Amino acid sequence: MFQIKARDKINKFNFVKKIVNIFSLLILSVITTSLLFAFLITGNKHLVFINVLFSSLAIPGYFLIQSIWTTLYKDYLWRKTKYEFLEIVHKTKIPEKNNKVVFVYTTHDDFFESRFLQVTKQTYKNIEYWISDGSEKKHNIKRVEEFAKKHNINYFSLGRPSINKGDNLNTFILKSGAKFDYIVIMDADVHVDINFVETSLKLFNSENNKSKKLGYISPCVFNYGSKSLFSNWGRNFFGVFQCLAEQIRFFSPFDRTELFGACAIIKKEMLVDINKNKKPLFSEGCLEDVYTSWFGCKQGWNGVINVLSNCSEMFDRTIFALHKRLLRIYDWTVKYTKENKFKNYQERYENREMIDFLIVILPIILIFVILVVLPAVSSLFLIFFSETISNIYLWLPQLVFLSVITISFLFYYLYFNHYSQKGIVYRICSLITFFLIIITLLPEYVKHFINSYFFSKYSDFTPSIKTDKQAQNEKKLIYLLRFKILLVIATSILIFLLVFFGIKSGMFINPKQNILFCILFWIAIYPLGFMWLSSIAYIILAITSKIISNPNYNDEDELKNICLESMKFEKTINKFYLDHPEIKKSERLIKYE
Repeated sequence: MFQIKARDKINKFNFVKKIVNIFSLLILSVITTSLLFAFLITGNKHLVFINVLFSSLAIPGYFLIQSIWTTLYKDYLWRKTKYEFLEIVHKTKIPEKNNKVVFVYTTHDDFFESRFLQVTKQTYKNIEYWISDGSEKKHNIKRVEEFAKKHNINYFSLGRPSINKGDNLNTFILKSGAKFDYIVIMDADVHVDINFVETSLKLFNSENNKSKKLGYISPCVFNYGSKSLFSNWGRNFFGVFQCLAEQIRFFSPFDRTELFGACAIIKKEMLVDINKNKKPLFSEGCLEDVYTSWFGCKQGWNGVINVLSNCSEMFDRTIFALHKRLLRIYDWTVKYTKENKFKNYQERYENREMIDFLIVILPIILIFVILVVLPAVSSLFLIFFSETISNIYLWLPQLVFLSVITISFLFYYLYFNHYSQKGIVYRICSLITFFLIIITLLPEYVKHFINSYFFSKYSDFTPSIKTDKQAQNEKKLIYLLRFKILLVIATSILIFLLVFFGIKSGMFINPKQNILFCILFWIAIYPLGFMWLSSIAYIILAITSKIISNPNYNDEDELKNICLESMKFEKTINKFYLDHPEIKKSERLIKYE
């Protein structure tokens, strides 16, 4: 199977890295705590500065080194895989028969003419293009119909607003009689390279595909462009929590993948296998990509990423849309995991889904433990064994430690997040806002997780028509979010003032009072700092959104960026040709317009 060596290497690499991380962080925590207790016992103030210096250098230094060698190793595997795929593509010929492709462009009030016209320039010619329209606004339906008629493109619609693209696709395949060998499904806000279908078909028909169980191929998504900066202020939140596994997949195509919502080419045989169990081909409810991949994997089908073909997605969502999507993903992941986990323990996909589900929660736990629990517990021990809180050296190291870890965390994501295409100012603002969203919306996610996992109470997110009542509810959510921010800030200020005047008046003297002080101190300091920063970031984003975003944005600007990315990749292709002079010019099928 493709990429098997690279996949094994990266799996071993990730396993070793996790073990090293666990032991390294434990050792660093022990050293830090030991220095604090040594100061408590000996009273040597130099240990305080040693502790602060160690925390400042050791922890960020460790993650810096880890990030560098991880990046270099994965980049090496990435380039090696590109070369291997190029060799496979150039030695594989597409059979003349049984390779009819239906290309379905799915739209829901977000049709982009220029993107559709670009993807119709695929180098593979035996393609039947369709537009699957599930729009709910009449002027959009009319616009798509007129476009299809003008350009002689096949048009399909249910005659009513669709729940999602899966709703339309099931009906489309049934009515068309599935007269195709492969089907390409692409979202309206996506652009894919013109070589995607051709190179993917060669991968399907390659000798390397010995098991013939390669069921679907996705292109390599390299960006998340957007018309507006401010509409994307929750993108980091969405990316880190919901797309954590997918982001790893973008950077490293060696792990097995699920169908990605942006674009994929699927083999007809896989859909037939799914239908044998009387299951719909695509979910008529939500998250049809995970649904289809789930049941495909149950039949033994697998998928890979076509690293020879780039894909860009114009990601334009508000935080509330992402908020609903994340809850929906929780629901569906939990539901299918609970339904299938007792049937067959050997099913890789179910196990992987449970792991992904835990991964979604893990960053929240790690951030909370590193930034809150460890410093707070250390301070509790220090204050409990101390007679007075007046000695600033007892709690100053922990405050500095918290600040250093926070800055290190931001630094790590600012400089080693390979998926952000924006400038440093944008990333700083969006990452600070990321903490705002965690603090504000986290209780709701925890509540939703408990309801879905333990009580099987799943939310209904299927209707896509936005009524006046739903629009009013969104406005209420916005006001509620702002109210939560102001409430946390006000509460933090009050507690902080209480602590400040409590110290000044000598309230906190005995150990029990010191413990109360410590609790109040951390309640005040932690939300206060992040909330003030987040509020400032919120204002900065509101102002800069009009400055940084392009008021004359059009789809052609995004296509120019895509062309630049393709030109970068073309250098890799040219180097491949130099290394393989035996390949004739007439056989060089990978072209860019």
